[in-house]
Amino acid sequence: MNMHTFDVRHLMAGAQSEARQLGHRFVGTEHVLLAVISDPAGARRCPNNRKLAT
Repeated sequence: MNMHTFDVRHLMAGAQSEARQLGHRFVGTEHVLLAVISDPAGARRCPNNRKLAT
C-alpha cells in the first residue's frame, strides 16, 4: 500500500465518522471536508495541496 492509498483511506474513515456523528447514512462531500478540517494534518494530506485564496 502506498502513502496516497493510506491517506485516502484515513480521510474516508474520518468522513464516515463525521457522517455517523451527524446521523447521516451516506458520506457526502461535506463529510469529507469536515474530516479534512478536523485532522490537524488534513490539508497537508490532500493530493495536489494548494493554498486557498482568502
